[in-house]
Amino acid sequence: MDNKINTSNIKSFSIHGLFGTDDVHIPFDENIKILIGENGLGKTQVLNLFYYTLTRNFFRLSEFSFDKLILQFHDEKAIEISKSNVDEFIEQVYDNPIVKEIIDEIGYSQFEILRNRFIQSKDNEKK
Repeated sequence: MDNKINTSNIKSFSIHGLFGTDDVHIPFDENIKILIGENGLGKTQVLNLFYYTLTRNFFRLSEFSFDKLILQFHDEKAIEISKSNVDEFIEQVYDNPIVKEIIDEIGYSQFEILRNRFIQSKDNEKK
């Protein structure tokens, strides 16, 4: 009898080309995952990439170095996100005339602060 209870539909999360060289594959076959490694190996980056993928925060994903992210589900469906697609999306957002006008008026730094506050308020609404 199988005593494992997996409440997640996520089968695995993979990062190809982390830091331009490393591939990481995390299977979710158990309810608990512990990442162990020396400082500077990328544990926090892996967790951040996983979180920003799940929350669809493409702005934050664009800040990381990777080639491709794959979120595999138990029903064999998968979501694949390439870094080039993330960068294209971000470029399109910032090329929007309204966004450009706002950045010109208040500055890029203030725009980023407001954007982050907006994202946080949307996250708080979901809770």
